[in-house]
Formats: sequence, structure tokens, C-alpha cells
Amino acid sequence: MPRPHKGLLRFLGDLAVNEQVRRQPAASAEALPASLAALRAWQTGRLARAYADLLASRQYAPACRFFLSDIYSARDFSQRDADAERLHEMLARYLPAFMLRLLDDTLQLNRLSNQLDRQLSAALVEHFGSDQPVTPQRYAQAYRLCDNYALRKRQIDLLASTLREAASGAHAPLVGAVLRLARRP
Repeated sequence: MPRPHKGLLRFLGDLAVNEQVRRQPAASAEALPASLAALRAWQTGRLARAYADLLASRQYAPACRFFLSDIYSARDFSQRDADAERLHEMLARYLPAFMLRLLDDTLQLNRLSNQLDRQLSAALVEHFGSDQPVTPQRYAQAYRLCDNYALRKRQIDLLASTLREAASGAHAPLVGAVLRLARRP
């Protein structure tokens, strides 16, 4: 693996205190709409039931719990998303494209998942009303009404490539350093 450029190392060292990366309020920060929160809560429960074996595993449980609480849940992640987009813009100036691929794919996956959740939530509200709970039958019907097979296929492809990239890069020393330094912003 090539040795990191001195400018990159200096940038990574300053990352935690850089004014441009400090938390800035997300321009689009808003409370998560109730219908979207209900959909995500239902999907989170469905994922927890479907992957109960992984949640019970000593090896995979921490990652699964992290996903279900900090990556995908019935919470407003607009600030996290804005911070990640801002960090990506900064890193794009310093890192080669191959190193940005995981972040690029992760951001694309997040944007697409948000778009698809909003479409599905809108279909649930439009077809069943905002006061009706999500059920497997309603979910399936709204899913079909959205008729977005190509986008769902893209979402699955992005998820698979992101997981592969994360797994292959998890042990790279530079990736670990970037993740530790990026915690603060």
C-alpha cells in the first residue's frame, strides 16, 4: 500500500479541531415526520426479528445493535447526514478516488434509502391514512404501489458493495486512523 501524502497526514491531524468541520446546524434539520418514524420503527423491528440470530451472536451483535440504533432507526439523522456530506467534501480534496469510494457509496446509499423511505411512507399515508399502523400487508401493498424496482435494485447493489468495501478496508491502518479522527466531527 502506498505511503500517505504528508499533506493528508497533516490534514488528518487537524481534522478534529478544524473550524470547517465543527458541527454546523444542518440546513434541512427538521423533526422526522411521524409517518416516516413509524415506517422506520416497523422496519427496524422487522430487521431485528429477521436477524435475531446475528443479534444473539457475540461476534455480530455489537455491529447489529449499532446499525439498528445509529445507522437506521426512527430518529432524525439530518445532522449526521449533513456532517458526513461536509466531511466528504473536505476529504475529496485530499484523498485519491479509490480511498473515497466507500464514503461515496455510503453517502449514495444513505441518500437513496432516505428517498425510498419517504416514497414508501407517502404511499402508506396516501393509501391507508396517517393514523393507521404499518402492517406486513400494508407495507407490501405500499411497496408495490411505489413501483421502483430499479431503485430498489440499486439500493441492494450499493449495500452489497458498501459492505464488501468496509470489510476489505476494516484492517487497513489508514482507514482506522481516519475513522478515529472522524469521530469528533
